[in-house]
Amino acid sequence: MIIAQIINSRVPPFGYGGTGRLVAWLSKSLIGLGHRVVLLAAPGSRLEGAELVEIPPGVDSPDEILPLVPPEVDLLHFFFPPGKTPSRPYLVTICGNMSPGEKIIPNTVFLTRDHARRHGSQHFVYCGLDQDDYEFRREKDDYFLFISKFLFRKGLDTALQLARDLDLELLAAGGWRPSWRKKTRFTGDVGGEEKRGLLAGARALIFPIRWPEPFGLVAIEALASGTPVIATRVGSLPEIVTPETGFLCDTYDEFTRAIGRVGEINPEACRKRVEQLFTSECMARNYLRYYQRILEKRGLGDEPVITMTND
Repeated sequence: MIIAQIINSRVPPFGYGGTGRLVAWLSKSLIGLGHRVVLLAAPGSRLEGAELVEIPPGVDSPDEILPLVPPEVDLLHFFFPPGKTPSRPYLVTICGNMSPGEKIIPNTVFLTRDHARRHGSQHFVYCGLDQDDYEFRREKDDYFLFISKFLFRKGLDTALQLARDLDLELLAAGGWRPSWRKKTRFTGDVGGEEKRGLLAGARALIFPIRWPEPFGLVAIEALASGTPVIATRVGSLPEIVTPETGFLCDTYDEFTRAIGRVGEINPEACRKRVEQLFTSECMARNYLRYYQRILEKRGLGDEPVITMTND
């Protein structure tokens, strides 16, 4: 199969760029499974094994993008809403929360069951990562980790309050701000080896979000590192975090109790959760099932195609 992956940003991304990393992982796995990938992305993109086509700045509609797609491509996979229905076989992945009333065209999938349900759909494919990008560690250092953009909806204030009340060593990554506690350190934006090391060494990831997260990639990054996740019970998190891999909390008191129980979580169980459901190969195989349905003109069907393994 020849698939065009279409994204209106750079691959790999500068900085965090969750969608760009998702496209890179998916494309790498599709190539590994014997398919051909044509990557249409912003100038400066690169991806080993894929044919690259640059999308000029300001070009984002199907009418403008289609002339850039090689004629032999079987299916177009958009990672942003194209606005109108393309004239060739296509799939759209929505990675964010859309505004009420915003148009969703046919052949659209979401990132989790909750994400799909909130947009009136039942079709989703879980994000998957390349486990080789993460370090698995059984023995942890004596700090907790918050890693996200410093937005109110991400719950940094809750993480800081927990650190103060419980006298925790907290590393907060994703921005800068002054700290008067010796045990709280702000690291700014992190990536690459630095982020890999922080995730692997943390006793737990504290993820006290206040909004319906479409997915929450950092949660599976932590689990892949053998690091438990302590999160709010909202959005996608109940589909990612199980009692074997962390704690879901509804109140501040539940967060405090969960932090005291982190030692009960087995790092191997965290890693196994990712291996079962959240690898890039598993993601690729689930997308291939949707691609096949579309190419056979069967539509998306009555049920999502999600599977629990890479078989």
